[in-house]
Amino acid sequence: MTAPQLSMKDLRRVVIAAAVGNVIEWYDFYIFGSLATLLATKFFAAGASGSALIKYVGTFNGRVLDPPIWRHSCSVVSATSWAASTRS
Repeated sequence: MTAPQLSMKDLRRVVIAAAVGNVIEWYDFYIFGSLATLLATKFFAAGASGSALIKYVGTFNGRVLDPPIWRHSCSVVSATSWAASTRS
């Protein structure tokens, strides 16, 4: 399989769109992580602030690890269905 040939205008558009999406995602992670200590007691039990922070950071870690896991599982499903459709 060969890579598609893109004009410079299309290539620039793709790179800018990818960069903007990446900046937005990292900003979202920054805000989520920065507010962890403040929001931990709002969403979890106020009496045990230490365990609330651990739960909140665990939620953050799940959020960071979730996209690569989903991308991998979706690519495996996509490749499997593509391979099944080409056998017929």
